[in-house]
Amino acid sequence: MIKKKIPPKGYVVIVKGVLILLGLIPLPVRILMGRSLGYFFGLIPTRDSKIAKLQLQQILKHPCPKSVIPKIYASIGQTLFESLNLAPYLRNSKRVYCPDQELVREYIEKDVPIVALTAHTANWDLLAAYMIQQGVKLSTVGRRARSKTLQNILEHIRDGYGIKTLWREKGSGTKIIVTELKERRTVSALIDQDTRVSSVFSPLLGVQARTPSGIVVLGKRCDAEFVTAFITRTGFMSYRIDIKPFDKSMSLEEIIDEYNQRLGKILTNHPEQWVWFHKRWRSHPTLGTLTSQKYVEYLETKKAGNE
Repeated sequence: MIKKKIPPKGYVVIVKGVLILLGLIPLPVRILMGRSLGYFFGLIPTRDSKIAKLQLQQILKHPCPKSVIPKIYASIGQTLFESLNLAPYLRNSKRVYCPDQELVREYIEKDVPIVALTAHTANWDLLAAYMIQQGVKLSTVGRRARSKTLQNILEHIRDGYGIKTLWREKGSGTKIIVTELKERRTVSALIDQDTRVSSVFSPLLGVQARTPSGIVVLGKRCDAEFVTAFITRTGFMSYRIDIKPFDKSMSLEEIIDEYNQRLGKILTNHPEQWVWFHKRWRSHPTLGTLTSQKYVEYLETKKAGNE
């Protein structure tokens, strides 16, 4: 008997169907599922978990980094399972608290272009979905996944909440972002990772980190307002969103430095809510960008936090 292969589109349909069914599971149950799976995965020794441990130890100077690793993966697991269906959060205003709601309303009424600098803390998709629900004309900058199937799934989930993602493309990314800003939309960018985009070095937790800067350049070109927008988990099913503006007179370097200073406070207070397995400090001002192996060796042999 000849087995028929399922075409790529067939896999996408099947996966989407499974995700829709998982999204129908009550929120508390999904959270427990996500946190449990993530926690147990975090107990498995991998290169990523080793990098997370070394960065927590050398950069953050955490007294017990090993104990944080499973909590980091538990947080990621919760974020993934929550994001399958964010409706329970968006329907219940008590689950997401934003003390800067008045500032958000002011920006909406001003109808000006805004660049919102954010990070991979807690549930960053919930941050975007919540702001859209409040009336913010939001577009997010993202990088396409290597897997087309994963890319289709991401688009399916985000489209469900009206999240317009500006996928970075060679030669066209800049033009798309400028167009969005000229239409007086809010463009949000996660700039807490070391990626292959225009960047500058800036201290994060006291150590120089290569930080994406292109979005700031484009924002200044379009005379945009700048804010940081961070989300943190405050309980089992509760979040806090903090919006803080920048002075428009600040230079590119000053904005990036201030962003990293604000982010550093969150990483210090909520280390389990960030992606410490990302090789954040792998680029060095004099050593260049290190390979994964070289970066591990660097963290193991250097007191990075004192350099």
